[in-house]
Amino acid sequence: MENEVGPMQTLDLQKIAETEFERMGGSVDRLIYQHVSEYKFITSTLLLLNSGTAVALLNSDYVTLDGKREACVLCIIGVLAALAVSWLSQIFTQRMIGPTEQYRVFWLMIARGQTFEAEKEASLRKDMIDKRGHFVWIIPAVGWISLGLFVGSATVAGSNLVSKDKQPAPITQVTKPITKATK
Repeated sequence: MENEVGPMQTLDLQKIAETEFERMGGSVDRLIYQHVSEYKFITSTLLLLNSGTAVALLNSDYVTLDGKREACVLCIIGVLAALAVSWLSQIFTQRMIGPTEQYRVFWLMIARGQTFEAEKEASLRKDMIDKRGHFVWIIPAVGWISLGLFVGSATVAGSNLVSKDKQPAPITQVTKPITKATK
């Protein structure tokens, strides 16, 4: 039979299994660490760009009201897209951790003396690939959409600037002078 292994091959297979188990554990740890680090940075940046642009536009006297409105709508959609990046990446990570951990446990069982089954190993590896599937491209695409919305909002704002020969729009808020509190 081709799946039977002798005692020497079993020891080699157990060493390979121990190595694979440790490698997969490290992979899961790196996957989680990398995921958290990168997506905190990316999401924060996209949120900051879009929300900061909206706040700056609302406080600007040099962009027309229509320009502010159009650009802020793009910024709000950009903020929602940035939040979607975070949400989708969490779903992706949850989908990948389970199959990766199952593959790791498979190698742990081999390291502890369980019989190696090539079909089961192939099935677990295929499950990891299937879980990743076509979903993996969506997250960066939504991130690029968020970035594109930021660029679009800046473009809309830039094309709606008050020309140099016109005065800036009047300030409509009444501001009170800051006074020191007396004791």
